[in-house]
Amino acid sequence: MRIGGISVGQNSSNVSFGYNRTLNQELVKILNRGKNRIVRDELLELNAKCNELEDILDETTRGKRLNAKGYYSERIENLISLFVSLKIAFMGLVDELLPDLHFPQREFLHYVAKADDGQSWLKGTIDDLNITVDANPSTPDGVQSTVNAVNEAVNLTPSSNATLQAANVKKIISEHLPTKESPEGLASIVGMHEIKGKVISRLVKPLQSPAFLTADEAEYGIKLPRATLFHGPPGCGKTFLAEAIARELDLPLFKLKIGRAGSKYINGTSQNYEAAFSAVAARAQKEEKPCFLFIDEIEGQTSSRGRSSSSNEEHIKSVGTLLDLINTARSRNIIVLGATNNYDLVDEAIRSRFDFQIPVGLPDLQTRTAVLRKVLKGKTKAAKLATSEQDLAKIAEKFDGFSIRSIVDLSNAAMVRARDDARRAVTVDDYLQVIAENQDAKIKNPEQYLPEKPKGKMRF
Repeated sequence: MRIGGISVGQNSSNVSFGYNRTLNQELVKILNRGKNRIVRDELLELNAKCNELEDILDETTRGKRLNAKGYYSERIENLISLFVSLKIAFMGLVDELLPDLHFPQREFLHYVAKADDGQSWLKGTIDDLNITVDANPSTPDGVQSTVNAVNEAVNLTPSSNATLQAANVKKIISEHLPTKESPEGLASIVGMHEIKGKVISRLVKPLQSPAFLTADEAEYGIKLPRATLFHGPPGCGKTFLAEAIARELDLPLFKLKIGRAGSKYINGTSQNYEAAFSAVAARAQKEEKPCFLFIDEIEGQTSSRGRSSSSNEEHIKSVGTLLDLINTARSRNIIVLGATNNYDLVDEAIRSRFDFQIPVGLPDLQTRTAVLRKVLKGKTKAAKLATSEQDLAKIAEKFDGFSIRSIVDLSNAAMVRARDDARRAVTVDDYLQVIAENQDAKIKNPEQYLPEKPKGKMRF
């Protein structure tokens, strides 16, 4: 049975406790002292549902492989999406009502540790769960200090519309905080020379040098792109590229997922878009420098085909709002980047606003070889393999049709295979074996990620 989100009794040993058990108990104790019984019960129920879903996912994904597109089965992915949505809503509510508890920060750091500790399904949701930009969360001195703050908070109700809006923005966008795995700049991206050349020419140089941009406009009429769209198969580096550009220019990067901004309420989606852009604009004004806003999975704002008249009206309104916000982003010191795995599903009007569009396809042989060399670098048991151009070329050839993400993941699998075999050196055969066993990870029809035909703005 579950009490306040904590599993007790029979089979409790099977519970994952990916969530922070100590924090859960602390939260339950605080909520039980609150004066508003309805709010308390609703939060406890939502907390229990989040923890239950997490336990189900931990059990369901154990031993499961990702498919060719880098996902679990549709059923598991739907469960993950449900969990993320509920967890984000719950963490936002708790942070709104009990800010002194620092619940999202403490819970998120716990998830990061658990993901690194082997809960593989959590690894893909870390960015989604990071709804706070507080990089240095503090732990409350004690439960009683938080209880006192709660009792002063008008019976667990939001203190103002401004506070509620701020909490809502946290659910919509998150600031990218670099980790040791994050790119340090464009030099961190191996291969992809043509793509990097385009990015440097159209984005990096003009932003690094106002004189360069002024000369471009005066001499050629070339302006800084209004918005840039990366499109192509999953796992090929679109998000990594956005992070590298921001790091190269030392500018803040905020991430927005279209699905996260959707709302069932009238004008809700439009208001969420406006709140997200306003928050980034405020940061740009405060720091007196541009900020990037990366809109991931932009195909989520799909066409209105098959909608009811009322939902169609709301869709048209939200598309119009997003178009206006992209149009005026540069005047607010916002640089818009977008990414999609499904170019032709992106609303055509939105697609046309991205006047700089770059296909990020499957890695070519040169890029695959460079990725392998980077993965193997510094690993003592792979030193011989890393310096053999012939062996690297043989492995890279076999990785034809695989995404960069799959190459990295299968490299790890090859190393585990060598480790489990008396901790010997990694060989070509280790790679060939894991590649043969994971053909389902190959992108079978890469042409499906290409635009059906040129539409909207030209792609450069």
